[in-house]
Amino acid sequence: MDIFQFKEKHIHFIGCGGIGMLGLALIAHEKGAFVTGSDIVISKNTIILNEQGIRTFVGHDKLFLPYLRNSKIDKEKCIIVYSSAVRPDNLELAAAIEDNVKTYKRGVFLTEIAKNFETVISVAGSHGKTTVTSMISHVLTKEGLHPGYCIGGIPTLWKRNASAGRGKIFVVEADESDLSLVELESTIGIILNLDNDHAWNVGGIDNLYNGFAKFAVKSKKLLPGSSDFPEGFLERLKKSGGSFLNRIPKKNLPDLSNYGEFEIKNIITVLTVANYLGLNITEAFGYLKKFPGVERRMSNLLCSDKLIVIEDYAHHPTEIKAVISTLRKKYNDWNLTLIFQPHREKRLRYCFDGFTAELSKADFCYVLPVFGAWEDINERLDTKLAETIGCNKATALGIDWEKCIGKVLKQLPQKTLLVIMGAGDINKIIPLLLREINQLFLLGRIDRS
Repeated sequence: MDIFQFKEKHIHFIGCGGIGMLGLALIAHEKGAFVTGSDIVISKNTIILNEQGIRTFVGHDKLFLPYLRNSKIDKEKCIIVYSSAVRPDNLELAAAIEDNVKTYKRGVFLTEIAKNFETVISVAGSHGKTTVTSMISHVLTKEGLHPGYCIGGIPTLWKRNASAGRGKIFVVEADESDLSLVELESTIGIILNLDNDHAWNVGGIDNLYNGFAKFAVKSKKLLPGSSDFPEGFLERLKKSGGSFLNRIPKKNLPDLSNYGEFEIKNIITVLTVANYLGLNITEAFGYLKKFPGVERRMSNLLCSDKLIVIEDYAHHPTEIKAVISTLRKKYNDWNLTLIFQPHREKRLRYCFDGFTAELSKADFCYVLPVFGAWEDINERLDTKLAETIGCNKATALGIDWEKCIGKVLKQLPQKTLLVIMGAGDINKIIPLLLREINQLFLLGRIDRS
């Protein structure tokens, strides 16, 4: 689209290292805004912004605001975008509000960007949003439609998670963690499933369900991505007058016998969207077969005759169940060992029994301290989790978990499938892990073949 209401505005992103904020900053920059950002640490995402010519600051200071950093910049031309992690007393946000500068919360700014497109395809759901958003973006890109997209992860081999595109379609991941999905007005609103995740963060399960319902009602067409919904939820939406987009019957699709249950649901969802847009289903499926996947989603890091290492983003009991089920089918005679990092204390506390049940299905689980994101950690629930699973099935690695990797590797049985699992900063362990494995290869303790 040639029209963009934020062109030549000075837009500063507070918390620019978050994956959602990264995408918004990239799109604004691509469409001609003067973009800066700040975050408490340097990260992969801030480095991506720097590589695109976007200046980022470490820490938070009101002097990072464009009009305070440069007196020649008119504050009327400034916009401040802040993530859900930013608290009201943040120095930059507080100063901007006091100075009457226009501010947007992340989800609201995403909605403003979406207004620049004729067709908005929004993907919501408790699980699988990033994968399906990426799959749709991949198919539309391969079809030459040049879609805009904003994804909550980076597809494998892609250098970024967002683009303004050059077409009329915008594909976006809709976030329920702060109920920002209610802001979107979608041409096609997809709800893949609905679980109890984030209920603890939005005021309870009723508020969570109501948020999804509002998202659905504001969508011109609603596409359910599965049958995984609370009893009566879809019936409630039908009574509200929502218009449903019917999924393509499986019998009308190419042979999907080689795919798992969750993969089939996602493929049918994507092909239903493609069909609605008038695309050839066979061609679209051909593009899907070549979809490279998404970083940190069942990513194969190493494969040998005696050791396979996989990374996955699973951080909820339902997701852990799906990962373990898939891997057990594919590697049924391998030892399955997890290194798991719980993501947020509230989630672990809220779903404690579910985590215990699903993690117990592995042969052994090393539990890392909880990743708190922006939340304070009040209790060592990682130790409690490991103890509840049982000492013969789990152990907590403690706060110096990076130093324990060598010990963990030396204790692994032969023919082990090692899964690095979690949505926090557990990926920091990977370089050290692979370096230690290489040393074991050199010592002949692991078969390199």
